[in-house]
Amino acid sequence: MFKISIKRVLIWFTFLGCIVAAFSSLGHLPIEGIYNAKVAAAMSTMDVTLFKTSIFLFFILIGLGLFLELDYFKIKSKIPLLGSKKTLPHIGGWIVIVIVATLLMYAPMHFASDNYKNAIKQYNQEELRKARK
Repeated sequence: MFKISIKRVLIWFTFLGCIVAAFSSLGHLPIEGIYNAKVAAAMSTMDVTLFKTSIFLFFILIGLGLFLELDYFKIKSKIPLLGSKKTLPHIGGWIVIVIVATLLMYAPMHFASDNYKNAIKQYNQEELRKARK
């Protein structure tokens, strides 16, 4: 039987939040609210799909790490960094998960259209100019 602890409950709520966030990212995203109208106009249907896929991948991978943390199938002990009883290797395991999730989040955007890439580059430059003022 599984012990109920505050840590376990928090991991469960975070896991469920990641799953909800992942699947809600596949729905309607207000691109104009995230970036601006120019970027939204430059996005093709494929760009929107890739954008949603990248967000989905990030949350699913973090959710997978949290599910491994819950250790329902006793897989955690077979993973060297996550299965360690020491704090430092465990933190290292989570750093690896977050870095892999972040890198995989940007992978689909490599296939985005040139119009979108140019629009997002211009948007980033405008935001940097605003931040420096």
